[in-house]
Amino acid sequence: MDTKTFFTAYWHLCEKKAPNTWSFHRDFDSPEQMNDTIIGKVNRYVGENDTLYVLGDVATSLEAEQWLQQIKCKNLVLVMGEKDQPMEMFEMLSKYFSPIFHSPTSINNLSEITFVAGHKPSDVKERLNTLNIEQRFTNELFFGLHGHIHRAKSCGSNRDMLNVGCDLWDYVPLSFERIMHLHCAVTKFWDGEIFNS
Repeated sequence: MDTKTFFTAYWHLCEKKAPNTWSFHRDFDSPEQMNDTIIGKVNRYVGENDTLYVLGDVATSLEAEQWLQQIKCKNLVLVMGEKDQPMEMFEMLSKYFSPIFHSPTSINNLSEITFVAGHKPSDVKERLNTLNIEQRFTNELFFGLHGHIHRAKSCGSNRDMLNVGCDLWDYVPLSFERIMHLHCAVTKFWDGEIFNS
């Protein structure tokens, strides 16, 4: 059985700003409708034996556990964001995510590219810079995946990052195959007018 790897970020389950505020543009009638949509799309696209990386800000309330319990995927990996840090939130998330990373992590078993997955683009950029310095004499390629910035398809100043946040991709987790397609688009064809609008 072939398994796949997926990436997503900043679900903000139970976010009280939903349905909409100036800083949080999600067109739902209620937080519950938003939660149902996000978890429904996870279950539709991500298989039970696949791996799903969530790059921070899973939930804003412990009430989110009732939705986390509905996720069918058994291999949930979390790279923490600021919403995941309070001790009671971390303890709840620990029931569903393993491993949990407190800072950006390198993923180098998916292709010849080393991916750096983190929540904030600034932290991912810092890690990318460190890797490039440490391994500047090799031919390895590096690309960052992040969340944190709602509604902005950030590519980084060197076309080396992509925002995998759920509200950018119709709440559908991005498969590794789609990440590779987007990696090609960003690194070879990106321009600021298209990708940062």
